[in-house]
Amino acid sequence: TGILLPFFQEREIEAKQVFEMDISHKMLRITRDKFQYTFPTCCIQADGHFLPFHQNSFHTVFAFQVFPHFHHKDKVAEQIHSVLTNDGQLIILHMMDHKGLNDLHERAGRAVENDRILPAEQLADLLQNNKFTVNHVEEKPDLYLIIAQKK
Repeated sequence: TGILLPFFQEREIEAKQVFEMDISHKMLRITRDKFQYTFPTCCIQADGHFLPFHQNSFHTVFAFQVFPHFHHKDKVAEQIHSVLTNDGQLIILHMMDHKGLNDLHERAGRAVENDRILPAEQLADLLQNNKFTVNHVEEKPDLYLIIAQKK
């Protein structure tokens, strides 16, 4: 829902363009209606398993609170790797650890009850097996963060 966009604006992070991607058209409409941007922003409805971008298109990909919803994490890692420029960064961020997130999804009901995320160290291993160098892994009750770079 565009929650990172104000974060970018407040910190005056420069971006030529930001692409907000979600599989849900409804969530993209919320983003569009909710925020005014200081940088060009494009909302795209797409599935992370099949990214609709050319190779080497992005310097940074933020995967914010989305990775549990990918059922084929290897495929998504491959897709992200392909759209990153050489030495581009992937940042996976959640505001709770894998146990809390998995418990939340299990209790949330049918739509997301099977959406799981691996412990951060295990997901970092998966990324390393998909041509990423993992630069930072941190997991604690209120944070799940992996920063990786395209090899």
